[in-house]
Amino acid sequence: MKTAATRAHRLKNSFLFAALLLLAACTVKNYPANRPFVYEANVHVTDPSLKKSERTDLESRLRQQLHDSINVRRVSKVFVISQLKNPPVYDSANADRSVGYIDALMHSLGYFRDTSWYTADTVKKGDQLRTTLDFYVVAGKQTLIDSISVALNDTSLNNPRQAAALDTLQAITQRNQASSPIRKGAPFAKPLLSAELDRLVGIYRNNGFLRFSRDEMTILFDTVGIALLRPTFDPIEQARLLEALQRRRDNPIADIEYRLRAIEDTSRLLRYHIGTITIYPDLTVDNAKLPAPTPVHDTSGVYIRSYQDLFKHRVLTENVFFRRGQLYDQRVIDRTSNRFNSLSAWRIASVDALPRLGTDSVDMVVRLTPAEKYGFDIGLEGSQNLGGLFVGSNLVGINANLQNRNFARRAIQATYSVGVATEVNSTVTQTVQVSGAASFVFPRLVWPRKWDRFNPLKLLIKNPYRTSQRSLLAYSGRYIHRVDYLDLVGVNASWGYEGSRNNKIASIRLPNIEYASIRRFRILDSLIQKNRSYQFLFNDGLIISVVGNVTYTGANTRTTRILRLGIEESGLLTGLALRTPFFDANLKRFAKLDASFQINRKFDPEGRSVLAARFLIGMGVSAPYNNTDSSRFFLPFYRAYFAGGANSMRAWTLRKLGPGSTVQSFARDISPERFGDMQLEANLEYRFRLANFRGIFINSALFTDIGNVWYLRENPAFPDGQFRFGNLWRDLGIAVGTGVRVDFTFLKFRVDYAFKAKDPSPADPGAQNKFFYDFNLLKGTVQLGVDYPF
Repeated sequence: MKTAATRAHRLKNSFLFAALLLLAACTVKNYPANRPFVYEANVHVTDPSLKKSERTDLESRLRQQLHDSINVRRVSKVFVISQLKNPPVYDSANADRSVGYIDALMHSLGYFRDTSWYTADTVKKGDQLRTTLDFYVVAGKQTLIDSISVALNDTSLNNPRQAAALDTLQAITQRNQASSPIRKGAPFAKPLLSAELDRLVGIYRNNGFLRFSRDEMTILFDTVGIALLRPTFDPIEQARLLEALQRRRDNPIADIEYRLRAIEDTSRLLRYHIGTITIYPDLTVDNAKLPAPTPVHDTSGVYIRSYQDLFKHRVLTENVFFRRGQLYDQRVIDRTSNRFNSLSAWRIASVDALPRLGTDSVDMVVRLTPAEKYGFDIGLEGSQNLGGLFVGSNLVGINANLQNRNFARRAIQATYSVGVATEVNSTVTQTVQVSGAASFVFPRLVWPRKWDRFNPLKLLIKNPYRTSQRSLLAYSGRYIHRVDYLDLVGVNASWGYEGSRNNKIASIRLPNIEYASIRRFRILDSLIQKNRSYQFLFNDGLIISVVGNVTYTGANTRTTRILRLGIEESGLLTGLALRTPFFDANLKRFAKLDASFQINRKFDPEGRSVLAARFLIGMGVSAPYNNTDSSRFFLPFYRAYFAGGANSMRAWTLRKLGPGSTVQSFARDISPERFGDMQLEANLEYRFRLANFRGIFINSALFTDIGNVWYLRENPAFPDGQFRFGNLWRDLGIAVGTGVRVDFTFLKFRVDYAFKAKDPSPADPGAQNKFFYDFNLLKGTVQLGVDYPF
């Protein structure tokens, strides 16, 4: 029996191995019969002095240098099956050209002593003559930069004015030298030198030199050491020079100097100032050919030429960030252009600089093409509410949205929406939901300048008036009716600000007012009698809060980092001022603090494999009105933390984990929903590509989720649900799983399949914290989502 079982096991493994070989196969289509064709081309950097990551990057770049007829590209099919279509006939001349291209790239990266060659191996398979090319590269010593200098004023000039301009350029360069990416010991690489050239030109254009370009500059470099070649008859000096030359051969270095070319057009050295500013706020194809309207001189010194008078002057002038007489700065020009293009009131915006002939003034012209004022859409929508307490699980409804992109002629974006939805389940309980909302986005900070020191956005972002800022006013309301269950009326109103600058985005809502009123019916009353926790969930509630959020983003070639911080306070300050029976009974008093850090690391330039991680912590403290106010010992459920679902602890469905190590039934009449005042969670995910099907990427992932939610105070309804640091490992849930993601570029669909590796709060006490308890491949949790979970 043992021998038979062993044979069966080996036979099974053989079949699996054969299947994997079949899946890994590459098919060839439309090949030249009985003629050698390029089947595969590989690049190998064999220099042991390079790190593995450096070799991988270099091989990837060198592969792009191969001749088009050599660098064959396969089309991915299902899983790892690939197909080679129309392979070209092998020509050794193209392989030789590829070696030349490789040498050119190596030289541009500072490897002047590289060696490269290739081998060609042809294998016959039927009438296919498959030729595999292997290119080998030994990088050798990389030339490093030894010194960097900029000599812009070392030029013979015709007049003192030009000399002064060059002295100014030299001074500007020296002031900004600290921000140069080039340092002593950096690679002597063309991309690095070119980037420095672009940086210098950008600095000059930001300091008034409008017409200055990189064509006015050149780069001189010395890789030999000219000073070491001067003749001398002193034997001691000769020995010293020979020793220095030998050091340069062993460790090649280069001296860099940026200089000006001979400039014939003297306007290139003029330092321009802003002259007249003209705005065309409503330029269209129809009126562009008409005579320009009479300009209106605004009090801010801007001329406005309007054809239809569609916009207030203030919304135009306050988004122009340069003023008459100001030194020309390309950054300010770009900021103005980006600002108008970001506003929905205009479809196209451009800012043109027109230098005046023979002067140092430049006239600015802002041309704006309005967008359609109104937009309307209506649609039938369906949704599945996986964790709702108030509404049913499946809703179908009609939603209508009206958008006014130029409300009150101030480029304010006003959006109005209404919706009606009903539950489609054939059950006793049926839900009807009616909702409406209105929002207004102001393209500026609506805040008195004389009170600037009290601007709440300044608490989150420095100098908000120099950012891309806006103010937001929003109203919403909804009515929900569940037959024999409840009636709910909820309203919300908020006023807030948003601003962004560099890698920082900040927002604040002051105030944010929410109120929910509930009328209970027969079914809900019976549930409350069986489950005391429902009494705390389904009650009237008022929130008067301040909400602040800040997001920091950092990125380089391979790594992206995102830090999010959030804070909310409700009732702690307003509750002291609003002492009435209504506020005492309904106002929710709490404070919350949230923080999350996310990092994504690409293992290759194309992002075919990525390691992503997220760490988050959230904590909220509720302040009951008095010692007997047990309904407010914990956060209100609409501000409480929960785990599970498509984006958090994916082995659990929504709100089915925790709190802590509570062991209770999830039955609807016992404890169906789990909340907490605190959440800790860590997620790790390795993402990799499976296939590319006609531009649609099929990706997969292996992931683990670790975390839980807790109460900060003892809750008798949930034993062992309070957070205690000594019980942290016992309380943590662990999930592992895999998934498939279909990436349409503009939209990503995700299916994840996860298992509970460690469950601290199961319904069965025997399953608590047992690793992979009752494991079955078919008993995992399926989660559907859009985009990545984090």
